[in-house]
Amino acid sequence: MVMRVTQNQMFDSSVARMNKNLADLMESNLQNSSQLKINRPSDNPVGAGKVVSCRASLSQIDRYTDNINTAYGWLGAADSVFSGEGSVMTVLTRMKELAEQGATETYDKTNREQISYELRQNFMQLLNQANTNFNDQSIFAGHKTADPAYALALGVTSHDEAFNAALLSLGGSLTAEGDLEHTTVIQFYDDPPVTPPGGQAVALGANTPFRYSIDGGKTWTNGTASLSGTDVLLACGGSTLKIANGSGVTVTTASPDNPHEAGNGTWLMLRPSAVYQGDDSGVRVISAYDNSYGAVPSAPAAEGSFGRDIAVRIDAVGPPLAYSYSLDDGGNWTAGSGSDPSRLPVPGGFITFGSAGALAGGEQFIIHPYRADINLAISDSDYATVNLVGKDVFGGLYQEPFSADALPVNRGGEAHPLEGDAANLFEVCGRLVGAAEYGSPDDMAVALEELKTVMAHVATKAAVVGGRYNRLEVTHAALEMRKLDETENLSHVEDVDISELMVRLSKQQLAYDSVLKSTSMIMQMSLVNFL
Repeated sequence: MVMRVTQNQMFDSSVARMNKNLADLMESNLQNSSQLKINRPSDNPVGAGKVVSCRASLSQIDRYTDNINTAYGWLGAADSVFSGEGSVMTVLTRMKELAEQGATETYDKTNREQISYELRQNFMQLLNQANTNFNDQSIFAGHKTADPAYALALGVTSHDEAFNAALLSLGGSLTAEGDLEHTTVIQFYDDPPVTPPGGQAVALGANTPFRYSIDGGKTWTNGTASLSGTDVLLACGGSTLKIANGSGVTVTTASPDNPHEAGNGTWLMLRPSAVYQGDDSGVRVISAYDNSYGAVPSAPAAEGSFGRDIAVRIDAVGPPLAYSYSLDDGGNWTAGSGSDPSRLPVPGGFITFGSAGALAGGEQFIIHPYRADINLAISDSDYATVNLVGKDVFGGLYQEPFSADALPVNRGGEAHPLEGDAANLFEVCGRLVGAAEYGSPDDMAVALEELKTVMAHVATKAAVVGGRYNRLEVTHAALEMRKLDETENLSHVEDVDISELMVRLSKQQLAYDSVLKSTSMIMQMSLVNFL
């Protein structure tokens, strides 16, 4: 059967063919202008999903790269503190040279006083280095980056080992407040005078006589001690020495005829130091029932690595002792298990008690970690620590959370229990300045040996910075390779093939022109033309 083709059918068919060719041509033109073969999800749903995934991965890589660049800045600033011209190591080397000179008998007291002026300026330079900023952020202050890591303070040196031991046995400490431009020396003396002078035992208390000098022993001013509870206070002009829990502790009087502090009674020196104002990465255990958040009778402590607060509850003192712990601030409790009642295991470590017998049922404790480290994500599962905690590098004085006084940082070694360990930079350098300002060759010799420990400690911290920097470089190189791979993968999925596109465009243009020409010819044909 022959079907009659009408003019309307020819028109509709021609227009449909023209629109189809025109649509194909416009799509190719769109790809040519964008250089992408996927311009909308409907172009290739599977490919569009891959594009979104690749772009998200590239965006994440860019964030990691930005973090690494920031870390470069932080670690570079720290590296300049430890090495280079005017660095900590340079200053310590110079202080060591001066200490070697002052510790010899060829130098007299006047020479040591001359040395002390440079030593004090060197000390201030170390303080300035410890307060280094990057982008207006203090790099050694933990998360307290808005304020300087350290502030100038007064430290205390004691020359009486018996006095030190007695004070430590009572849990006492030596702290000073005030602003001094020169080391203050404190001696105790007899009133009324005893013959021969010096070497007499005196119990510290109200009105205990003492004398102090702020000019290296050239002139002295008399004073009397006062009491604040069990604390003994010695007012020395512009400063005040507090001997915590010092009431009744025995001191030995000094002989005014003996110019040397060694073996001449209880001598105390108020000399420069620095107090750390940032936060640290330690762990504290506080009692949930102690409103002052201070010490509790059971003397709790924590061992291990804790990522968050852990609440510990003593359910029954037993025996056996039963306890529970909570990781959600007391919302849910998990029963703990341990055979040693003085050392109870919890997630991440242990909570320990100096006397488990002092515990009471229902008593609660909180293991609270302090997180001073600043970590930046540098990969999907890795972080880089970009800062160093100042008190772990420079030492100095530090006021523990919930404590009353800023005490010397002591990380072990017990070289000076009342004055910090031998690697405590600010305490060692402060003792050196004090020894020079008073003119003591023996003290300068001791500080000289401790400076070697300090320099080794600083070199170790510099190596930590170097290791972190090298790790960043390796990670950065890996990210660059990963970025190239992701970019190449995205290009395969999304980018158009230019040569193929140009061939297709030519074909489609030719096809469209042909359709237009043939349509114009067909649409001119009708029966009217043959009448």
